[in-house]
Amino acid sequence: MWETTCGSAIIGDDSLKAVLREVNEEISAILFPKNGNILFRLKRQHFDFPDFVDVWLFKEEVDMTEVIYQPEEVCGAKWATPNQIQSMIESGEFVDTFTYLGDLFKTV
Repeated sequence: MWETTCGSAIIGDDSLKAVLREVNEEISAILFPKNGNILFRLKRQHFDFPDFVDVWLFKEEVDMTEVIYQPEEVCGAKWATPNQIQSMIESGEFVDTFTYLGDLFKTV
């Protein structure tokens, strides 16, 4: 199934450091802090404990032919418009656990 790149902060990470590390680990893309903006922070109840989700948007040129996937987590990548993602959610091809996608699409 398709989903957005995501991950968790580790000790010593702030939100920006975590997102830069996770994207690099999962798809080998190098993002530049100056090209990113945090769009919003969500607090949610995740299993038995609350956590926070910071949603970032980076405007970067990423050559999809140079992406290297982390084999334990990623088996493919593609660009998709908000309409294409919504269609993939409706057809069951996209993980529908990201309750913020509607809010995200309003900002882009």
